[in-house]
Amino acid sequence: MTTASSAAALTRERLWELYPDLPDAERAALTRELDEIRVRGYALNIDGTEQGVSAIGAAVRDGRGSAVAGLSIAVPSTRFGGDQVEVFAGELRRAVAEVEQALADFPD
Repeated sequence: MTTASSAAALTRERLWELYPDLPDAERAALTRELDEIRVRGYALNIDGTEQGVSAIGAAVRDGRGSAVAGLSIAVPSTRFGGDQVEVFAGELRRAVAEVEQALADFPD
């Protein structure tokens, strides 16, 4: 699972258990970023991990709604601008939905 989409899948309580010493300003910034990811349904990483590489990722949930995996698409940043983000987001949503459908009836 991508790091940001994984964190966005956590409850705030669980997140703060994992990062109890996060300074208030960083906590506020992280909260805003994760709220944006939850609303959008995916996380973006544009040149954040490696220069020249961008990615989009989302959590995959099981039949109970728990985040159990993640899918991401990574491409050269030169192919990630403008309308392409929405194209990749649509493909990612379709792939996540397909995997979640397959997991819906998967035994515990």
